[in-house]
Amino acid sequence: MAIHFAVTCSFLVAIAARAIPITTGRVRLIRELCESSRLEILHPTAPDSSHLNNSFIVARVINGTNSFLFTVDARKQAETEMLNNRIDLQSTVLSGIW
Repeated sequence: MAIHFAVTCSFLVAIAARAIPITTGRVRLIRELCESSRLEILHPTAPDSSHLNNSFIVARVINGTNSFLFTVDARKQAETEMLNNRIDLQSTVLSGIW
């Protein structure tokens, strides 16, 4: 965890030094990647720094008729929140942490 945190901090410092704009991913954020592909953020609604695993982004990439759900390390609380918010989780491929 310490190495991951250090790399993340270095990355954020480099972004800030170059004044690169950042968009914080939140539920229902959609970005068109190209004519036939888009990225949808399905979680979180509001990140919780006391429970980082429940604050990871859950995303779906849709390309034509194929879709890929990236859950990273979502925990039960995050799963429950998405289900309670009636987030459509249907995808062709599921990719979790491995």
